[in-house]
Amino acid sequence: MTAYEPAGWHDLFVTAGGSAAALTGLIFVAVSINLREIIASAHLPVRAGETLSILVALLLLSLFLLAPGQGRTVLGTEILALGALMAGVLLAVRMRLRRVPGDPLWWTVVPVTITLPLPFR
Repeated sequence: MTAYEPAGWHDLFVTAGGSAAALTGLIFVAVSINLREIIASAHLPVRAGETLSILVALLLLSLFLLAPGQGRTVLGTEILALGALMAGVLLAVRMRLRRVPGDPLWWTVVPVTITLPLPFR
């Protein structure tokens, strides 16, 4: 078995998928309960959406890797497409946040620097 065999990663992605699903639900409920306070802020609605999208992407990645009978090429294509989609979404969100007064530049530079290489690893 090598690191490129999806079967070897089964337990990790079962755990990651379950954790992502639970955290997505908890954050969704927290946002729903505190919706007035979140909407009143310039930063929080975008950050809440960003957090939810990252967790949903982790859940989708786990589902892709746990789907039986996929070849490595198909799986690699799914991972690449998801990574490219998430990099685009997060970059768009970060650029939207750049227009909010008082948002430090490093709040954009660090996440974009971390996110953009994901589809190309």
